[in-house]
Amino acid sequence: MEQFVGVAILVFVAYSINMLRFYYGITLLRKKDKSHTNTYPYVSLVIPFKNEAVQICANLLDLNYSGPFEIILVDDNTTDSTYNLLKEYACDKIHVTKNEGKGKKKAIESAVSMSNGEWVVVTDADCSLNKNWLNALVESRDENTQMILGPVFIDEQIDGFDLQKIEFWGLQGATAGSASIGYPISANGANMMFTKSTFLEVNPYQNNYHLPTGDDQFLMMAIQEKYPESIQYAWSHDAIVRTQPAKTWMHYFEQRIRWASKGSSYTDLHLLFTGLIVFLASLFVIETLLYGAYVKNMFIAFGFILVKLLVDLPLVLAISKFQKEKLNPVCYIFSGLLYPVVVVLSVIGGFFKRN
Repeated sequence: MEQFVGVAILVFVAYSINMLRFYYGITLLRKKDKSHTNTYPYVSLVIPFKNEAVQICANLLDLNYSGPFEIILVDDNTTDSTYNLLKEYACDKIHVTKNEGKGKKKAIESAVSMSNGEWVVVTDADCSLNKNWLNALVESRDENTQMILGPVFIDEQIDGFDLQKIEFWGLQGATAGSASIGYPISANGANMMFTKSTFLEVNPYQNNYHLPTGDDQFLMMAIQEKYPESIQYAWSHDAIVRTQPAKTWMHYFEQRIRWASKGSSYTDLHLLFTGLIVFLASLFVIETLLYGAYVKNMFIAFGFILVKLLVDLPLVLAISKFQKEKLNPVCYIFSGLLYPVVVVLSVIGGFFKRN
C-alpha cells in the first residue's frame, strides 16, 4: 500500500506541475499585446460536410471579414440532398465541390488544393460562428505564426450536469496554455487556421489516412515538428466557435473512444507524456476510490480527488471567465468524480478499437 501511495503521489505531482504550466501559459495570453494587425490576407474558409442539409453553419453568410475571402464547401460522399441544395448557392465567393477521396482528411486536402487563399481556415458544418470570427483568428497572428488554434465550446448542454461543457473548458485550457508556452498538445478541427504553403509542405496526413479522425492533431504535430513555437492560440471571445454536444451517453463514449484510438500514432513526446500523466492520474483516482471502499477508509481516496479538483480549478475558471460563463461548483465536483472514469474507459476502448 505504501508503494502504491508513493507512486500515486509522484503521478499527482507531475500532473499538478503540468496543469500549473498550462495555467501559466494562459496568464501569458492574457498579458499578450492585443494590438490588431494592419493586414488581412486572402482567407479560404473550408467546411467539409456529409448529410447535413439543414445545419450548414446557419450564420455563414453573416461573416464580417476585413479582407478578401472565399468559402469552400466540400461534400464528403453525401447520400442525401445536401450537395444539390448547396450547389444553388455556388458563386464566385462560394465554391461547392466533391471530396476527391473519402473522409475529412481527404476533404480538407481537396479543398486546400483548389483554394486561392494564403491562409486556410477549417470548421465543421454544424458549428455556430461569430460574425467577427475570421478577423479574430487573423488578428491573433504574429510574424512567425504558421497555425492558429481557435477556441471551441459546447453550444448547449443536455445531461443537466454540464459534464461536456466543463470537459471542453478543461480541454481548451490545456490547448490554450500549452500553445502559449510553445508546446501545443491539442487542436480542434472545428476551429483552426494555417498557411496553405505550410500545409502542402508538411503533408500531415500521408501516414495516417487509415485513421478516421485526427485531421486536427496530426496537422498540429506536423507543423510543430517543422516549425517549433509557430502555433498560436486565438485568445479572443470573437474567435469562439460553438459546437453541439454528443446527444446521448453512447454517442459521447463512442466519440471519446475514437479520439483515444489515434493516440498510439502520436509521435510528439510532450503530448504523449501529458496523455500518460492524465491517464495515470485518472486511474489512481478510480483505484483509490475502490481501495477506500474495500478497506472502509475513504480518506486517501478523497484526498487525491480533492488535489485533482483544486489543481484543475484555476484552468477551468480561467476558461469559463474567457467564455463569459459561471462555473457551477456542484457540477464541477460531479464532473471531477465522473471524468476520470471517462478517461480510463476511453483509453481502454481506444486500445481495443485500434486493434
